[in-house]
Amino acid sequence: KMAVKSVGRFSMLQCKYFLKIFSRGFILESATSISQNSVIKGDTGQMVSVAKNDLKSVFVGGGGLSKHLQKEMELFNHVSWLMRKESSYIIEKVASQDQKGRKVLLYGENGCGKTTVLCQVLHYLVKNGWTCLHVPGVFKWVHSLNELRPSFREDGSFDQPDQSLKLLRSFKSLNSANLADVKLSMDYSWSPRERSSAGDNLLKVIDMGLLKPQVATEIVGGVVKELTNLAESRKIAFVIDEYNGLYNPTTMKATPEASEYLLPEKLNLVKFIREATSCVDLHVVGALSKVGMKRHYPPSSLPKDILGSTGVAEAAEFENVFIPPFSYSELKAYISYLYEIKWFTKSDLNEGILKQIWTLTTGNPRELQKLCIA
Repeated sequence: KMAVKSVGRFSMLQCKYFLKIFSRGFILESATSISQNSVIKGDTGQMVSVAKNDLKSVFVGGGGLSKHLQKEMELFNHVSWLMRKESSYIIEKVASQDQKGRKVLLYGENGCGKTTVLCQVLHYLVKNGWTCLHVPGVFKWVHSLNELRPSFREDGSFDQPDQSLKLLRSFKSLNSANLADVKLSMDYSWSPRERSSAGDNLLKVIDMGLLKPQVATEIVGGVVKELTNLAESRKIAFVIDEYNGLYNPTTMKATPEASEYLLPEKLNLVKFIREATSCVDLHVVGALSKVGMKRHYPPSSLPKDILGSTGVAEAAEFENVFIPPFSYSELKAYISYLYEIKWFTKSDLNEGILKQIWTLTTGNPRELQKLCIA
């Protein structure tokens, strides 16, 4: 959050005016676009271009992409995002040949790009043959207005048919090619009447969940279990935004008349994911978020404050990776890209004004977007 609204002789409004009106005289090094499929350490600091169709095949229905990236995708039929050293580090770490599951948590102040880094990691993994379970937002589970359905398996636990359908649909769309030969390793009872047997095709089981919402949450649990079983022999990763939602207080009640809120582990979707992340062979990349939290107001963005004691204990094996604001060179590269796509229209944006922008935004990507694009 910016502590001041003006710096020197430029107000926030004036800076917006400068950014929108003046640009042709602003000479910066060219922003290079490269293919996301072959990201390596040397690509850090470059703009990575991803085509619209490519994005839609990974981010089903736009899920996971920020509003800014969705807008850019629709306007230009592609997205160009800045490849940061943190993204390269995580990709190298997760995609290494080491079979043991790597677990990483991204943290940082609001608007510093945690979700974008998460998107870059997911896109790279999917395009390089990984099977990925993508949860674009846990807060939709724990603060949802959608239907709760009592679980047939455990009293006091609840299924979420609508959220489960979205997850199954996205997972199938993302991974169909990798799942064609996957068969259940054990028998499952989805309800008192619906069952599947060991050897049944996993895709057909997912189709059952899509056709029968009443068993969709249970089938999500079966899919998660099968993925953890496969993690030792296949490249499998869970990519989860708003990871702290798995541990933070919910705003869900068993009935409208109930006096107490449900614990997050009483929501079966939450329980399945939490149990799976303890699998030693499963790769997990999560991002913490303060935006959207309810009934919990942490004093900082540090994992120990956002996750709470239970979350900290269960994430003890995770490596915490700090996502900072843009460096000055990153900010310069990003504005160079906006100049190339002609988001600016006239001349006279110079190094002095660039430094004013840097001071106003402190390099925060979200504040930069507000100034440049709003």
